[in-house]
Amino acid sequence: MNRQAIENVLSRSLKQSFRLEEKRNALYQVFVPIYHEDGDMMDIFIMSREDGSVIICDCGKTLMRLSYSYDMNTPRKEKILTDILKSNGASIKDGNIFLPSSPDLLFENVMQLSQTIAQVDAMRYQKKSSMPSFF
Repeated sequence: MNRQAIENVLSRSLKQSFRLEEKRNALYQVFVPIYHEDGDMMDIFIMSREDGSVIICDCGKTLMRLSYSYDMNTPRKEKILTDILKSNGASIKDGNIFLPSSPDLLFENVMQLSQTIAQVDAMRYQKKSSMPSFF
């Protein structure tokens, strides 16, 4: 298979893998084959703004999902969340994790938000060490 054939297959596959559904005025859910560990599809939304920019967000679904198995009840846990968001260029407001974008970076930022969601979701594996630190 040559380069052009590979590019054609990937382009068709990727285009067929994405679907957009309007949830309300200027809010669209992106259906993309990116999944949580349990097989559920990640919830990713695009909010179109009047100035032409867009915000890619999770509409609060990531923290809601995390709350089923993990309590965000200590400053340490909040700092871990803040560090994850900061290292990925994301922010949070009222539980909604979001990433500002522009139309030309839409694909890259959807992928970036999906990685951010995966990292936040993985916080459930952070367990308090049962052995005290000697340092």
